[in-house]
Amino acid sequence: MKSIFRKITFITAVAVTLLMSSCSKEVPETYVAVKMAGVELKSAPDAKSSVVSPTEMGEIFRYIEFPAEGWVKVRNIATGTEGYLDTLAISRSNFPL
Repeated sequence: MKSIFRKITFITAVAVTLLMSSCSKEVPETYVAVKMAGVELKSAPDAKSSVVSPTEMGEIFRYIEFPAEGWVKVRNIATGTEGYLDTLAISRSNFPL
């Protein structure tokens, strides 16, 4: 009887752990690079928002969140500056190598 109870408890614990991890809203650790010149890091996910800083082609950023269609919130891995980039201006990066 004890072994059946332990098995049921174990299976329940594993199921709850899997369910909680699959429902997590955390962004996976993903890095992107700016793929063209003239891209600006914006203060909001909107083309008309103010510029936080200009970016250089090849700069590496880490995803923070996906706030709106066509935009991602990122953090520059070199400077720590955060802002929003248009998804058309970035490509996936193999950082860290």
